[in-house]
Amino acid sequence: MVEAGGARLAIRVWGEDGGRPLLFWHALGAVISGAWIGEVAAVLAGRGFRVAAVDGPGFGESPPLPPGRYAVPELADLLWSVADELELERPVLVGHSWGGTIGVRAAAERPSDVGALVLLDSGHVDYGDVPGSDPEASLEQRVERARAQIHDVPSFDALVEELAAEVRRAVTPALLEAVRAGVRERPDGPVEPIVTPETRGAAMLGAVAERPSENWPVLADAAVPVLLLLATEPEDARRQNEAAAARFRAAIPHADVRFCAGWGHDVIADGGPALADLVADWLAANAT
Repeated sequence: MVEAGGARLAIRVWGEDGGRPLLFWHALGAVISGAWIGEVAAVLAGRGFRVAAVDGPGFGESPPLPPGRYAVPELADLLWSVADELELERPVLVGHSWGGTIGVRAAAERPSDVGALVLLDSGHVDYGDVPGSDPEASLEQRVERARAQIHDVPSFDALVEELAAEVRRAVTPALLEAVRAGVRERPDGPVEPIVTPETRGAAMLGAVAERPSENWPVLADAAVPVLLLLATEPEDARRQNEAAAARFRAAIPHADVRFCAGWGHDVIADGGPALADLVADWLAANAT
């Protein structure tokens, strides 16, 4: 646990002291926390990285913040407060989904302090423009939508069955441990998310209000090394990503944009160790 930026946050760490620093922020899923990167982080640690993953406020072991503190600029400042508290010198910033939106803002705020920016199917779109995002929805409406997405799961084994049906590879023990970090088992047996609808609603409100595209020119001008890995599954996601990738490349010509064949939006769960090797190889050649 660290005190940073007026918040108390859980930080999960892999790798030896002195390894190349990499700082990760996760997605907005109901069973997600910083532990989601664990299987990938273990591989990166073996390749010389010191990986620090934030449990976002209200996720995993981090206490929630008031709703107003989930605006992306404030979360980006919080990410830098963690980096400063941990004394991470020019870390590689890695973000998935929600985390990529935060990562783009953080990198644009302090581009000279970034070793590289790795975006996992994120940071290449303004969520307010995505069909169904409903940018005019209030906090209360988003909280109720988040509440409606929660359904009773009778046991952890039942949750694993749901996960196995969604992940595009075999579910590993390491992935199961990542799931356990984002849920709690009630005394009567059912499993429920740690993160509350109130937290997810506030975070989604902030994510939809943010426009990463406004920060792309800063990354281009500062020549921040950028790797964008994009989902190809399902087909409509591939088509949307192809259109978004064209705009992203036009704004940041030096960015390395790659499509990950057979992986969905959760490139961490679908890619696993293969994702880790891809990122490590790219960083070895491109990070500053």
